[in-house]
Amino acid sequence: MSSSERYIPPPVSEIIASEAPMPPPRALSREEGAELIRRMNQPGGHKLVLDADEQDFIAAQPPVREPAAIDWLVRELTEAPEPGSDFYRAVCATVDFAFGRGRGPLSGEAPRNSPPTCSDIEYEESVAVRYIHGQTSHTESPLRRSQDYSVGVEHTCLWLRCATGQPPWGAPIDEA
Repeated sequence: MSSSERYIPPPVSEIIASEAPMPPPRALSREEGAELIRRMNQPGGHKLVLDADEQDFIAAQPPVREPAAIDWLVRELTEAPEPGSDFYRAVCATVDFAFGRGRGPLSGEAPRNSPPTCSDIEYEESVAVRYIHGQTSHTESPLRRSQDYSVGVEHTCLWLRCATGQPPWGAPIDEA
């Protein structure tokens, strides 16, 4: 093409038709999955970009936050000096939900899986986001909650799925 010729791209239908088909999804091995969860729990692990196979693996897992961190959070909640806030109640309700001890704190729905998986937690997180942005009406959900409660549910869901490094309660973690 010379400098005086104008570039005309091919029609999108031709580009799509010429694309090679996507390879079938590959299931992660037990070792690959354990290594992925280990990396996600490391400082800065919430910044990992997961490919489709990794996302599918995580969606089918129970909460991937390491057990020691969850134990720490439960201790922090138990020792909280002022446990009466909506945010506090949301964190507690979300932890209970994530471990099969209750219904979704905002959806009011039972988890689809037993024990609940990250996909169940992510669903509850999506309900929280809709509440936060005012996209859920009272007719859509019988549970009416405050903005603080919705943010508490969202933050706890993110943390349990290792999508944020900051715990929802207790001292913040310094992450590089």
